[in-house]
Amino acid sequence: NGTEFEDLIGRYDAPQGRIKFIEQIAECLSGKYGWKIGPENIAVTNGSQSAMFYLFNLLSGRSGGRVRKILFPVMPEYVGYADQGVEEGTFVGVPSIIESISEHVFKYKVDFEAVERCLEDEDINAIAVSRPTNPTGNVLTDDEIERLSELACRKDIPLIIDNAYGLPF
Repeated sequence: NGTEFEDLIGRYDAPQGRIKFIEQIAECLSGKYGWKIGPENIAVTNGSQSAMFYLFNLLSGRSGGRVRKILFPVMPEYVGYADQGVEEGTFVGVPSIIESISEHVFKYKVDFEAVERCLEDEDINAIAVSRPTNPTGNVLTDDEIERLSELACRKDIPLIIDNAYGLPF
């Protein structure tokens, strides 16, 4: 059937992944959101934990005489992040506000005052959250995400959202 056998046994994709797939993702995102992106803006990894490792270590660590840091605005956060930094001291966490909803139900909420104080540190180089958070199952609200996005824009740093259990769009 055409090249199917050759593709199966010995035709390898480029190191960045299947080019046609990456081009289609870029086209889809551009059309859906009006973004001007191309294949050069897309990275495919073998899972969100690997992707977070790459992002965290690209954006944190020693650089120009300072230690750039990643801010986690909701604690507890995904425990798998604890070992993601190559260098020590690159993660900063803000304890959550615990909102009691009923006798047996509560929600972790972002303490925005504490987050804003942390963002005064010029070494904070990104904000990162998981949505939902594992193992707590906490889901940041759209309003919390929007406010974190505004804070990240104001500081001109990325807001990284690990949406490991959701659709990419």
